[in-house]
Amino acid sequence: MARNTSVIIGKHFSEFIEIKIEQGRFESTSEAVRAGLRLLENEKNKAVFFKKIWQRANQIISVHYKKQNEIDSR
Repeated sequence: MARNTSVIIGKHFSEFIEIKIEQGRFESTSEAVRAGLRLLENEKNKAVFFKKIWQRANQIISVHYKKQNEIDSR
């Protein structure tokens, strides 16, 4: 459900959004803020994804080294 929320974005971002609206990139400040939030959400999802890949790679490497050590100790 849509909800109105008031935020203070400061001069820098206010000017940035205004330029993007003038350039036709966004129709409104709300649209620009939503786009920014989508990017933030996507970055978070990427971070979670890569963390899982990193953990899985570490598991695979650990198993490989454990097996290699067992072979070497024979």
